[in-house]
Amino acid sequence: MGDEGGCAVLLSDMETIPGLELVEVVRGEGDPQVHGVYTTDLRDPLAFLSGGELVLTSGLWYREPVDAETFVRALAGGHAAALAVGLAAIGEVPPPLIRACGDAGLTLYAIEGAVSFRFLTETVMRALAGAAGKLTLHRDLVADLASGEGASGLVASLRRALGVECAVITSTGRMVAGGLTGAESGGLAVSFRKALNEWAFPSAQQMGDDGDVSFFAVQSPVARRPAIAYVAVASDHRTHAPWMSAAVEEVCALLAMDRSTRYESRRLEERMVREALARLQRHDAAGSDGQFRSLGFHGDESVCCIVVSSRDTRYGTELAGVILEELHDEMPLSTPPVKLPSEAYLTFVGVAPEKVADAANVLSGQVRSIAERLAPLLDRGYVAIGTGSPGVLPDGARVSMSEAGYTHRYATGSPGSIRFAEANSLSSHLLLLASVPDEIKLAFRQRLIGVIADHDERHRTDLLPTLRVFLEESGSWSRSAERLHVHVNTLRYRLQRIEKLTGRSLSTLNDRVDFVLALGIAD
Repeated sequence: MGDEGGCAVLLSDMETIPGLELVEVVRGEGDPQVHGVYTTDLRDPLAFLSGGELVLTSGLWYREPVDAETFVRALAGGHAAALAVGLAAIGEVPPPLIRACGDAGLTLYAIEGAVSFRFLTETVMRALAGAAGKLTLHRDLVADLASGEGASGLVASLRRALGVECAVITSTGRMVAGGLTGAESGGLAVSFRKALNEWAFPSAQQMGDDGDVSFFAVQSPVARRPAIAYVAVASDHRTHAPWMSAAVEEVCALLAMDRSTRYESRRLEERMVREALARLQRHDAAGSDGQFRSLGFHGDESVCCIVVSSRDTRYGTELAGVILEELHDEMPLSTPPVKLPSEAYLTFVGVAPEKVADAANVLSGQVRSIAERLAPLLDRGYVAIGTGSPGVLPDGARVSMSEAGYTHRYATGSPGSIRFAEANSLSSHLLLLASVPDEIKLAFRQRLIGVIADHDERHRTDLLPTLRVFLEESGSWSRSAERLHVHVNTLRYRLQRIEKLTGRSLSTLNDRVDFVLALGIAD
């Protein structure tokens, strides 16, 4: 009797196993399952077959055509999966054997070269053991998900099955389950950034001196977004047996399903956030306070509003949502991000009393850090981040939301790929400018200082930089001349030229304020 595995692989899958060197001579009917391997040189092995075997033979039983018919009839009667004939002893597959296999619909292979029956048997049996392990793993994974263990349970079962370290990381590379050697030293972050740059998953990378790591993407339940998470495996996926990669992909699918379920259950929270926004805009303090309480905030708690948008990135406006989703996962008290009509995303974050003073700066830095981890996805676009100052519920939420909107508009007009502004870092006039429509601001700037910019371009002068320095130095002739590295008389001449071009006087407060406002508007 042959060796029997505890599971089965399809014949077509067996053919893909590296090193078998099976040369197809006859393609039989269907795609039978292979349950084991049986080696024989009996002319009629029917009594020793239990079904599903890959039969190996040297062909020494063959003497005349009727022997081929007898042998194949036995294999067909015993429901063998396929026949493989070694050519070391007989040189070639007898034509009658080829005809008999064709008539019986039995797949026939020739084994060429120095491939031994022992190697074939061991290789196929390892594949069968892997298939049995995969079935066990599937049961474990489903049990993990049903028990509520989530990512931690899934990755623990995967690690036991694969025999290598595994981890689940978020869309920005933050590890949330499992573990990988080298993660703490920064090797995982560097490898993940390389994978994002290449943007082809699964992705195999070198993790410094800690060996290989492969990243498998977990599909986001939200359309037009990058992966919601990744499964990181401490090996090169290109060397995996087929069942190993299939096991990782199954974990990815279960993680995606789990996240999709969580998204569905979160729709109620998003509706409450939208209702709170509507009430804040109507100045309905009592109503918005009730919504925030339902979301887990307390009546005397401070909240900080953050608005983020993304433009011209690899994922368009949806990258902003990914950034705030990561912040929501990192912050224990925050609202799920909601999309505004402007296609920006908004969230509120609770702030402890002892952290109010520096909250806007800390939260802005946290969001910028998340955006920087996703920098490979920015492409030629940008992310704009606006943060309001924290305020006590309920009125403080409305003020913070207004400030976040203004600072976001100001950040949008700034240079760079990651643009940001905070309410407490903006002077009052810049905050007011952020609320003015762009076309009005640009028209104001052009009417006042456009003539200066044109003069500089035509005559290669530095009147506009001179004006900026003079105003920044509060009209001090000596400090301005020192910063510009010019004589005071040269400075005086330049300022007179500016006054003549614009018809304004730098000696009056009103005209100075207008110049400050115009210089604060980006081209």
